[in-house]
Amino acid sequence: GSRAPSEARELPPWVLRLQASPFFRTEARTLTTTLVAVCVIGGLLAAAVPPDDDLPRPWRYGSSLVGWIYFTAWTISFWPQVVLNFLRGTTRGLSPDFQLLNLLGFSCLSVYSYAFYFVGSVQRAYRNRHGGDDNLVALNDVIFALLAVFATVITLLQITFMDGRAQAPSAA
Repeated sequence: GSRAPSEARELPPWVLRLQASPFFRTEARTLTTTLVAVCVIGGLLAAAVPPDDDLPRPWRYGSSLVGWIYFTAWTISFWPQVVLNFLRGTTRGLSPDFQLLNLLGFSCLSVYSYAFYFVGSVQRAYRNRHGGDDNLVALNDVIFALLAVFATVITLLQITFMDGRAQAPSAA
């Protein structure tokens, strides 16, 4: 049967087992595992993507490593909410206004990052205004901004289709 938008659906047994698994616990062991995974994934990305040759040799690898670990941590941070919304069958308690502001902010960040990383005329204008220095936007900044828009759109779609008018943005 159908349910009212404000009601959470009853969860199937496999979801209840998943929620009881170590994946959903916030114990120190799980946190440590997550931090290690973020560092390993960030390290693999740093090894796979060439570092910035404009930095001095010892710093270019450290900068790349820190940048890709940062990218991995922030990118992963979006997905627990998406999964939780799916498992609960509702987005009640999640602010649509916040998600709309996220969409605006991450869209602007995407345009900014893309322009500074890929558009030669923007890079030249920056160099001319800043004494010949290059801007510091890296590939991980561009990819993060685009993934943030994607995750925010998914969350907004969940708000729209799971709870509809019950979770409408404020009128102000």
